[in-house]
Amino acid sequence: MKEPKYVIVIGASAGGLQAVTELMAQVNEEMDAAILVVLHTPHSAYSDVVVRRLERTTAFHCKLAGHGEVVRSNHLYLAIPDHHLILKKGKIILRRGPVEGRWRPSIAVLFRSAAVAYNNRYTGTRHALKHGCFVLSKS
Repeated sequence: MKEPKYVIVIGASAGGLQAVTELMAQVNEEMDAAILVVLHTPHSAYSDVVVRRLERTTAFHCKLAGHGEVVRSNHLYLAIPDHHLILKKGKIILRRGPVEGRWRPSIAVLFRSAAVAYNNRYTGTRHALKHGCFVLSKS
């Protein structure tokens, strides 16, 4: 597996799972991207069930994020319950850390870590960031 050209980070509340599912139905392997997702849901509300649901709609390999994993192209990584999903120079870091904005995992933690990992180079607008998605380009 190769390093992705693009890294897409997505955050949604529990009601956003349908939107994430619909988005994943639109992506294909030619995108050369990795997608990291945080859902704000109760601790035990999602896991392998969500991964299986997403896998049915996309060509991407969908999985729960693993600590220390290298971010790969054509993969979707879902945050695990009660751990922040942090992107650090092409690797996934899982940390318990403090609850942020009532959530762990926190969408804000993922977004900040992605911006830092890619030196604040990302494609998108502030409006898109407020609505839970932005794209980081490897440049």
